Amino acid sequence: MHSVRTYLAALSFLLGLAGLVFALVVVTAGEDNVAKAADHVDSPLPTASGQLDITDVYAFRPATTNDLCVVLNVSPMTGMPVGNLFDNDGIYKIYVDNTGDNNPEATVTVTFSGTSPQQFSIAGLAATPITGNVSTTSTPIVVSTGGIQAFAGVRDDPFFFDLVGFKDFTSMLYLPDSGLRLSTVNGTPADFFAGKNVASIVLQFPIVAVNGTGNPNTGTIRAWAKTFKK
Repeated sequence: MHSVRTYLAALSFLLGLAGLVFALVVVTAGEDNVAKAADHVDSPLPTASGQLDITDVYAFRPATTNDLCVVLNVSPMTGMPVGNLFDNDGIYKIYVDNTGDNNPEATVTVTFSGTSPQQFSIAGLAATPITGNVSTTSTPIVVSTGGIQAFAGVRDDPFFFDLVGFKDFTSMLYLPDSGLRLSTVNGTPADFFAGKNVASIVLQFPIVAVNGTGNPNTGTIRAWAKTFKK
């Protein structure tokens, strides 16, 4: 199998802080790390299989919990899917590093099978794989077991990008006063990705399972993801 995409959300953050400091880095075999933001338009190899094309990786600590939530989004601008949302011949891996060396101490592997409904299988979080059905409507199907929650399905793309404002800002001479827009010229920012949807894999589990300290309020975590074709 070969790696289609590597997306390092060097989502480094101190677990005792409410805030999250992060940098997105794309890693390609044989190349140096290149700083990136969200990625929704890709080279031919990943886009040939949109179901494996990573758009974003997020990691955060949900308020008032001792959990870590990691989100892997693929398939940009998927809309309302017809057929399988994820690739049954694909492998989706999420990695967590807690020592700062960019080598994972924990690896979660997500695979898919079947159709109508498509099913997911998540290995690496519990003693046995966590399984469930993929959500293809706005109503999420969340599987909960042993303090772990898992979801795979269609979601509105959380990444905000004002395409009109960006194009105007790069072609017109003005000082923006509302995002990248000048309100008297082109109004207020609008999210180009709103309603476009992505395919999301969402995992929430106790931080102590991966932070290497046994204390939910100490340590530093980095999370990243790769997709593969079998």
